[in-house]
Amino acid sequence: MDEGYNKDGDPYTTCAGDCDDNEPNTYPGAPELCDGLDNDCDGNIPDDEIDDDQDGWSECWGDCDDNEPAINPGAIEICNGIDDDCDGLVDEDED
Repeated sequence: MDEGYNKDGDPYTTCAGDCDDNEPNTYPGAPELCDGLDNDCDGNIPDDEIDDDQDGWSECWGDCDDNEPAINPGAIEICNGIDDDCDGLVDEDED
């Protein structure tokens, strides 16, 4: 493979430090996006992009309690004194 070839069209080749030449938003110095990838090639995925409770929502996608899988933006609000659906309201009625 020619390491000087740029497959994804970003400003970097693998030879120039691109850590994923199949992702155009991943290259040295790229802004971190909420996509679960190491966009800036620093070897780290930001903590808020990791879905700690494996409920399909990370903090950067709006999970307000990433240690409890029953609490996330897609959850149904129930009367329990907790903001289950992460909308900032606790036990709201939807009448």
